[in-house]
Order: sequence, then C-alpha cells, then structure tokens
Amino acid sequence: MTQPVMTMRNRGFKVISGLLVCMGLLLLLLLLLPGAGALPPAQAQEPDVSASAITQNVSASVNINNSYTFTGTQIITISRNVAVSLNVTVRCWNPFTINATAGLSGNVPVTITYGFPTRQVNTSIAMSGSGTASQSLGCPLGGGTFVWPVSFTVPVSGQLTLTTQGAESGAIVQGSGTVSGQATIWVTGSASLVTFTYLPMITRSDIYWFDDFSSDKGWVNYKCTDPANKLVNCDCTMELKEGRLRITLNNKNMRCFVAPPSSVQLREGVFSVEARKRNDNKTWYGLLFNVSTRLHKQRWALEARPFGGSGCPSDKGLVWLSYITDGLGTGRLWDTCTDTLKRGKDEWNKLTAVRRGDNVKVYINDQGPKIEQNNGNLKDQPFFNLEVMSQDETPVVVEFDNFVLQY
Repeated sequence: MTQPVMTMRNRGFKVISGLLVCMGLLLLLLLLLPGAGALPPAQAQEPDVSASAITQNVSASVNINNSYTFTGTQIITISRNVAVSLNVTVRCWNPFTINATAGLSGNVPVTITYGFPTRQVNTSIAMSGSGTASQSLGCPLGGGTFVWPVSFTVPVSGQLTLTTQGAESGAIVQGSGTVSGQATIWVTGSASLVTFTYLPMITRSDIYWFDDFSSDKGWVNYKCTDPANKLVNCDCTMELKEGRLRITLNNKNMRCFVAPPSSVQLREGVFSVEARKRNDNKTWYGLLFNVSTRLHKQRWALEARPFGGSGCPSDKGLVWLSYITDGLGTGRLWDTCTDTLKRGKDEWNKLTAVRRGDNVKVYINDQGPKIEQNNGNLKDQPFFNLEVMSQDETPVVVEFDNFVLQY
C-alpha cells in the first residue's frame, strides 16, 4: 500500500479537498450489518479483556401441556429442559474449552382445566433451575478473536397444587412463559475471554475484528508520505507498549501509516479506534477506511487535530472527514470545529466512522454525528489504516487502543 499527502498552510497541514482521506465514522450505537438509514449516537464504553469469567443475562421459553387423572388434592411437579443460547467472544491461539453455567427462574402463567364437567382456573407456577455446559473447540489456524455461539439446556421445575371438585376426575395444565437469569462463562485451555460493553443494539455477534494491542497481531508499518505526497522512508517507529500501539514520528511535516494484516477486510460497518497524544508537540491522528491497495491515492479518512486551528475557537478541536479517489486533487473534504474532541496530552479520543452504503457518519467520543455525508466513492474498498501526522515540532508520539470493526 502507498501513502497519503498533505500541504502546508501557515504552521499546519491543510488537507485539500481532493487530498486527505478521512475515515468514516463509527457510532457505537448502530444497526446491524445490512442496516441503513439514520443512526443514533453511540454511548458504548471501551472494550475490556476479562481474565477470569464474564456474565450475560439470559432467558428461555417454557411450554407446558400436561394432563393428570386423579381425585381430591394432588401436588404435582412439572419439569422442563429449556434451551439457553449466547455468543461468546474469545481470543484463542490453540484448542480450548468454553464452560458455562446458568441459573434461571420465573413465574409461568398456566390455565388448569378440570373435567368433567369443565372448570378452568388461571394461576402461575414458579419454576427455577440451573445447568452447566462445556464445549471443546479447536482454534482456527493462526489464532485470533472469534465469536462462538454456545447453546445448552437448563432443567427447570416447579410445583403446583391441584384439587378436584364433585365429579371431576383429573386436570389438564397448559401454559407458556419465560424464565430468566444470568449465565457465567469462562474458558480453559489456550484462550482468553473478551468482553465488550456496547449498547444493546450492538451485540457481540456483530464484531468482525478487534485489537486491544495486548499481543502482536501483525500490524504493518508503511512509513511516510511528505507534503508533496511522495513516499519516503521516514523515522517512524511502531511498537506495542503497555497494551497500546505507540507510533513515534521523528520527522517534520510527515504522515506515517500503519495497518492491520491484509486479511482484515470490511467494506461497510462501524469502524473505531481510541487515540491520545503523549507529548505537547502539535500532531494529527486519524483512522482511514475504504482504503484501496493504493493507500496514498484512494482512501477515506477521519482525522482529528486536537489543538484546533484553521478558524476554530481556542477551546475547540478540529475534525476532518475526507476522501481522495485518484491522488491529490481528486476528492472532497468536510471539517468541523468541536469541543467534543479532548485537547490535552494523555486524553483519549474515540474516533468512529459508520459506513452504510453511500451514507457515512462520524462520531467523536460517542457523540454526534459530527459529520454526515452521502457519497458512494470507494465504498467497495476494504482496507484500513491508522495515521499519525507531524508539523514543525518533533517528535510526535501517539498511542492507539481498542481498534474495533463491526458489521
């Protein structure tokens, strides 16, 4: 892949409307994969890694249709095996086992029909129970993070008192309802659990790929382009540091790009990353999406300039969304000044782009959309990049965390 370009304007880089590529944003509250249309602002929290166990709320349906022949009073026990299903996000490197336990309880409405003659009584039966399951799995070649469906049965039961009257010789008990509770999940073997605290509309099964930079997943350093959009072998280093991806750029007026493995490809969805600057030198950072194999010529970009400038008030940062289709001068640029962008050193900013067909929305720190455009350019290009830009002060140091791709 090749690299992007920027021109100098006063002391900062001004990305021309045909040049820079902003990335489309992510709103962490999104519809599911084929969805389109207006997307509400996201309020999701950052992903985390669970070292031991995680819990999920679960529920199951209970259906009852039992008949009994008796006279007088009888205490009956009704039992059912109900199905519990959930999705578990696991990072694995060799075979492993998913273990789960669940406790369920609830009142199930029932109708008791006595006969003969016919008499009906409406009541409910309190049912509860618990169950466990283990599922041994092989890790796909090369390992990675995957969403695994887990299903198991939980036996639940409850007691009901039946009393006949007169000539009645039995009863039929019919009803349906829901029992609910919590499932606890843990893994053994060569894997660890991953938990995401997203809003309800974003389920774990929506996650395509993520990296919290706790291990090396094969990111590539594509180095730099200069202000003339020429590829240069700059002094830009990429390293994993304390569970973050740290980029240090030691050259002035450069733009350095890093990318996940080429196998990570997604054309539409929700794309997000968290970023922070680690010193006071002026820097930009960004998330590129819908990137082609000609990185410096075809891409969308979402870029943040925490120190503001370009007409922004002193208390606001600057956000850009842009694309280029065939190199410098062949794209569009939109920008906005916002106080949603945190401006200080070591303050995290979450950049999110959401692409649904021609619609692109950008969110900053789960608020927005700050920018929205309807534009079909490059929507079939599937690659991604993170970028760090320097101005006339070096070095610039930027850290990234929680790179998430969702359908």
